[in-house]
Amino acid sequence: MSASYVPRRLPHRDGQMKFLISLLGESVKHRSHLRSVQLVGGVGTGKTATAKRFGEVLRGTAEKWRNELKVAYVNLRRQGSSRFLIFNSLVEQITPGISVRGYAPEEVLNVIIKYLNSTGRFALIIVDEVDYHCKHRPREKIIYDLTRLDETSPNGYSNIIGVIFIARNPGWIEMLDEAELSTLGRIQVKFPPYSSSQMRDILFERCRVAFKPGAVSNDVIDFIADVSCSPPINGDARYALDLLLYAGTLAEQRGLDKVTAEHVRLVHSSLCPTISTEDIDSLPQSYLYVLLAVARALRNAGNPYVHFKDIQSTYNIICEYRRIRPVRDLFEVLDDLAARELITVKGFTKIGISGVTAEALLHYVDDVIRRVEEAIGDLKNK
Repeated sequence: MSASYVPRRLPHRDGQMKFLISLLGESVKHRSHLRSVQLVGGVGTGKTATAKRFGEVLRGTAEKWRNELKVAYVNLRRQGSSRFLIFNSLVEQITPGISVRGYAPEEVLNVIIKYLNSTGRFALIIVDEVDYHCKHRPREKIIYDLTRLDETSPNGYSNIIGVIFIARNPGWIEMLDEAELSTLGRIQVKFPPYSSSQMRDILFERCRVAFKPGAVSNDVIDFIADVSCSPPINGDARYALDLLLYAGTLAEQRGLDKVTAEHVRLVHSSLCPTISTEDIDSLPQSYLYVLLAVARALRNAGNPYVHFKDIQSTYNIICEYRRIRPVRDLFEVLDDLAARELITVKGFTKIGISGVTAEALLHYVDDVIRRVEEAIGDLKNK
């Protein structure tokens, strides 16, 4: 049930998978020039899972041709604060054991190309949340760097067969300059929201591998699918899986061997639809404490919005109690959380959690507090 789990079968994404295979499938048989492609769709539409599963399939195809394919994945919300950190993450996945400390970003990429050419290996790069990165770090021209890797190789081949860029907004390319657009191309693979019947298939498949037979009835699966495909969730598979996970956890806590519709109703009434478990898991630990401060300040105030000073005061108490060093610029972190669509920032006087109404405030805020504290605890136990 983990957000990072990639099932072997992805219901209703066969068309997207077949297109990727047709585009890059031949590239692992022999040396080919780099090709780039964009996967575009809303939250929870299967973009990341499809890209990762495609990487696994392509790695298997390469092995059949006695070639080795390295698949590197980088999430720019988590690792995209600088070109060096992004490229260093690629080095760690593609060329393990090679240190690039003190290198310029361009030199880091050259290390990857040199390694692949000298060993005869291939690589596929998956770049997630690229629209977020381009919006908030426009000076870091990673699109230009990653789409021109063949040009930087002495023999004209980087052995990086492709770069998959994943974005929520199809209009993200409007933020690019002409030089970036010319090599990126305009191949976009669309990922529409799941329908209720499609969501039912996804849930059924996940129940098959995560629950005991009979623990989740077809009626309960139908109910979760209908809830997850209605406003404001609108076909978000991540929310549906969270709903299934926490309903199962609730049933288990009560000593029951079956998940009921009532368990789903109770979880749905408290689960914040705009903040998924994956969203929380993707945050740096310092951001988790800030989000915790927002939630606690909202709960204390009992209003959908609070003043920055209330959050600052709550945050300082959290830092003092947990003996952690405060972030350098609290409002900058709040602004970043807003960019991730986790909170709403309307100046210093109105800060709240995205999508939370006054009526549902306490239910949602308590859920966010619980899940953030769980995430902090998991990080400490690692």
